[in-house]
Amino acid sequence: MPLKQGLIRKEDVYAEIGEVVAGLKPGRQSSGEVTVFVSTGLAVQDAAAAHKAYEKALEKNMGRRLRMV
Repeated sequence: MPLKQGLIRKEDVYAEIGEVVAGLKPGRQSSGEVTVFVSTGLAVQDAAAAHKAYEKALEKNMGRRLRMV
């Protein structure tokens, strides 16, 4: 959607989420890099992507725990 809306250019896209999850390209290397994830698939794909991101964060001791109330 950001491409279609003209918010970003194709040259601005480094990788797709599948490339990062598959290990073909690294994710963010610094806090100055921006990640945009547009979820337009099935709910199961969203859950799988979230689970993989969670696993990677645990492996790298990254992220922040939030208490859901």
